[in-house]
Amino acid sequence: MRVMQLIDSLELGGAERMAVSYANMLCSEVEASYLCTTRAEGALKESLSDQVSYYFLKKEKTLDQKAVQRAVAFLEKEKITIIHAHGTSYFFAFLVKRQYKNIRLIWHNHHGASPRYGLFKHLMLRYCLHSFQTVISVNKELKKWATAFLKIPESQSHYVSNFVSYSDQNKEEIDHLKGKKEQRIVCLANLKHPKEHLFLLQSFCNIASSFPEATLHLVGADYLDNYSEQLKLFITEKNLKEQVFMHGKQTQAQSYLNACSIGVISSSSEGLPMALLEYGKANLAVITTDVGHCADVVKDYGKIIPSGNVEALQEALTELLSNKNVRNRLTTSFFNHIFENFSQEKIKNEVFIIYNATLE
Repeated sequence: MRVMQLIDSLELGGAERMAVSYANMLCSEVEASYLCTTRAEGALKESLSDQVSYYFLKKEKTLDQKAVQRAVAFLEKEKITIIHAHGTSYFFAFLVKRQYKNIRLIWHNHHGASPRYGLFKHLMLRYCLHSFQTVISVNKELKKWATAFLKIPESQSHYVSNFVSYSDQNKEEIDHLKGKKEQRIVCLANLKHPKEHLFLLQSFCNIASSFPEATLHLVGADYLDNYSEQLKLFITEKNLKEQVFMHGKQTQAQSYLNACSIGVISSSSEGLPMALLEYGKANLAVITTDVGHCADVVKDYGKIIPSGNVEALQEALTELLSNKNVRNRLTTSFFNHIFENFSQEKIKNEVFIIYNATLE
């Protein structure tokens, strides 16, 4: 079995992290593990294991026939048997399949039912997936959507949770963060919709004066757009510059998480965010909005709030900042829960059953 993960780029993002995690996981389990980026490279490239064969296609446009030909030549040369396409890279995999009939295709459904997808994209996705043997969805709702809307047969549609690897556990902490560790809140998410950072800022603003030692740390790419400017303006107008800090994208985000005590997901739409699992790995007490698969993952091991409900989020933050016993209890229980149910070793066997069925 020779498997290639396909992804548009290796910028810091959930789907990108999973593509790297799959490639690394397969190194010692299959004949050869590959990762191919179509459009761009990125910071996650350095997270790839030395045992993963990496290929950058340098695709310049949506219908880049030369890039397709380069991909086909690479597949034939390396005798690759499966392309595991993540997110929007499904379209490039579809183009490759038209020229290389023997390849088997898997689509990893990270955000398939997102409201950001218009009707045309949904119909295009449905058409392209006729060429795929398997669809993997990151939560049960997306699996149902894939079966109902995309008409994927039940035998070819699978739910496989995202996972984290503990083999690369990094316990280092960033030593320059403002505030006391017990009062530090972190949100690991690129500054874009639907991560809803303004909702988080509004909630934090309402409790900031009550917790003068509390600090909020936003870790994620800043695209220097209207979304970002709106956040910066709010921070300035509300005099939060001494309590709210924007750190941009970080290749070693784990060390930022390790230096905090509370992790927040404030999104209005999600599949299963990798950040949520990474919060557990980093021993954080978690607060999440009830979107996607988040509530199913967190269960009673953290705080679950309605999306956009400022009062509910500020109440959850208040309790975790003020009650050490509750915070410590949730921290320990969520860490154990993620380790037992969302670790690489737990998921690996499910993946190989799917891969073998895809080849058959």
